[in-house]
Amino acid sequence: MTLNEIEGWLIEEDKKTKQGFYCNWKLIKQSFEEKNFAVISVNNSAVGFITWNESELVATIDICEIKPTERGKGYLKILFTEVCAFFLTKNIVALSLECAPASSEVVWKKLGFRDFPEIPKFGINTNLGNKKLYKVLISNVYENEELIEGSETIELWNVEPHEKESIEPIWKTQISFQPNKNKLQKWIIFPCKPDWRIRWRKGNEIYKVSKVKYFQPESIEFGAFLIIKRLV
Repeated sequence: MTLNEIEGWLIEEDKKTKQGFYCNWKLIKQSFEEKNFAVISVNNSAVGFITWNESELVATIDICEIKPTERGKGYLKILFTEVCAFFLTKNIVALSLECAPASSEVVWKKLGFRDFPEIPKFGINTNLGNKKLYKVLISNVYENEELIEGSETIELWNVEPHEKESIEPIWKTQISFQPNKNKLQKWIIFPCKPDWRIRWRKGNEIYKVSKVKYFQPESIEFGAFLIIKRLV
């Protein structure tokens, strides 16, 4: 019944305004069948839904809509908060999405999403498509910050290792480890591409510099993200 309700108001919206996501009905139905789908109901009537696809540690939001007659009542925030809590139970720590329509950017940023870096070479947030946003779901993460001289650091460039070294890193942070372990005190989570240059160093001593995809024996690239919990 829920899916039929949603299809009904999507059809109505499409007829009246030529907007909405009825054009993606096959994808919505597929997400429902694969259980990558959540709905919010009021008095047993569906007023909004969200679909996504997921892989290890990350998820991409595909479609999200609140019924036109029910917008502005806070239902999106409730739905999204519950979905984020569900993601955390599945160890998903980062989300991404594309703003379609473009006006949705304001709404998503109110929910804590950030811009992907402007990287024309890799086609991210250029005029080639919809603007991309991301959100980290956990708070225990390193942030981009100025480096303290002599500190142990991780630095990330949006170029390949063979390219000009004088370019400033796009992201950098000091790191520290849990006692007697190779686990970091916090996670590193940041948007990236597998061919980007990454460096681990302490002061002037370079421990390792390579492409992201070759940096560690275990995978540290998940979807559009660099995610590091420990360093070997």
